[in-house]
Amino acid sequence: MLAVNPFAHRHTAASRFSHYEFSEETLLALVRAALPDARKGYRDGVWEVPVPAYGFYSGVVTLERGQAMVATYQSRTPTEEPRKDIMATGGKKMPAKSVTIIVYSSRLLAEDGDNSLPSEDDNLEIISINASPFEGREPINPEALMYNHFHASGGTATRMTDAEFVAALQEAFFYWRDKALLA
Repeated sequence: MLAVNPFAHRHTAASRFSHYEFSEETLLALVRAALPDARKGYRDGVWEVPVPAYGFYSGVVTLERGQAMVATYQSRTPTEEPRKDIMATGGKKMPAKSVTIIVYSSRLLAEDGDNSLPSEDDNLEIISINASPFEGREPINPEALMYNHFHASGGTATRMTDAEFVAALQEAFFYWRDKALLA
């Protein structure tokens, strides 16, 4: 079974996150159709599912020198500790050129009690909609990678070796060093 995890409901037109213009049923159908093309994520039980970009919008922008930024310190969910979030001001969401849907197994999410489906091997949950205004794969944000790797509040342990973590962090850093989500 495939479902949208409640955490992914933050992907709305009014949010700073990527969003889509169609129904949840259509999103689920897109992901089901694309599952055979999924790439293995940062650990067993995580998949990166590329879907067509039509109808998706991205809140990611490339920063310009002197661009104003704002920051918040807030929780993403009622059960998480707050975290720092730095966002770009100005601009608007752009139509996506590439989209990757992050899917976790319910069994993996059950490690921290975050699953919305029974923790059976074949149950999958959409966790994030990563729409990019650029072509190609968008690496995980360095902050999210660190929360995951160090299994901090809201993070899912990566179980990466130090070398794997450093390689993933380097890729994330060089991609995200001049990018941010819109406020």
